[in-house]
Amino acid sequence: MKRRGVTVPDGWHLSVANVISADGQTIYGWGFNPNHLIEMYKVVLNAPATSPAPGARLTIARRGVA
Repeated sequence: MKRRGVTVPDGWHLSVANVISADGQTIYGWGFNPNHLIEMYKVVLNAPATSPAPGARLTIARRGVA
C-alpha cells in the first residue's frame, strides 16, 4: 500500500487485510490503534498516477460506527 501512496497515521499498525475488491482498489482489514485497541480500516486506492501524488484514502472505522 505504501507504494500506492497510503500514509498510515502515527501509532497505527495495520495487521490484516481481510478483503480486497475484485479490482484491487479497495482493501478492508483490521489493525491496532495508538491505544492498542483493535479497529477496522478501509483503504480506497486511486488508479495509478503517472506522477507522484497522494494516491489513496485510509478510513478507520470505530466500533459501532460505519
